Amino acid sequence: MSQIDSAETLHRELVQLIAQRAYERRRPGVSTGDSDFYIDTKFVSLHPRGAYCIGQLILKRLKELDCHTVGGMSIGGIPIVSVIAALSDEANWPVNAFFVRKDVESIPNARKVEGNLDPGARAVFVDDVISGGTSTLRAIREVEAAGGSVDHVIVIVDREEGGPDLLRAAGYNVESLVTRTDVEEFLAE
Repeated sequence: MSQIDSAETLHRELVQLIAQRAYERRRPGVSTGDSDFYIDTKFVSLHPRGAYCIGQLILKRLKELDCHTVGGMSIGGIPIVSVIAALSDEANWPVNAFFVRKDVESIPNARKVEGNLDPGARAVFVDDVISGGTSTLRAIREVEAAGGSVDHVIVIVDREEGGPDLLRAAGYNVESLVTRTDVEEFLAE
């Protein structure tokens, strides 16, 4: 991360990219439930600059936590953990990556946790968007069942619908890179 790419600059760029590429106002319905907005972070995590911003911000945090393993859920977490692993090599500070499958029954020889999760490894779990937190908690439990240890969760976007509170009540430290409020304040400027 260069001087130009400070954490503050990367955060600001990430908020802008999410506001412009991933956030959409909608009438409540099938895809949004009771919400009047929708956030699809794949339009940012699979964008060159978006992936870079996310990867650098989380890699910086992993270094602060002295953690060399990161995992996330399929599908949304795969681009996130992949870019972190790639950037960690460039930074000469290697981070192993893995992901948790939602379904293994239909895939021969598939495991619930795929990738580089060593037994006993301390891992930071990442999620693209958090709403109520139940799917994130379920995935973390799969990591623990596979022998990993998770104490920290980093989400790209907190929809501010209680998910972090659920995870904190279950004993996990949770932080978000961006909140719904961040995005809406950017859009109001």
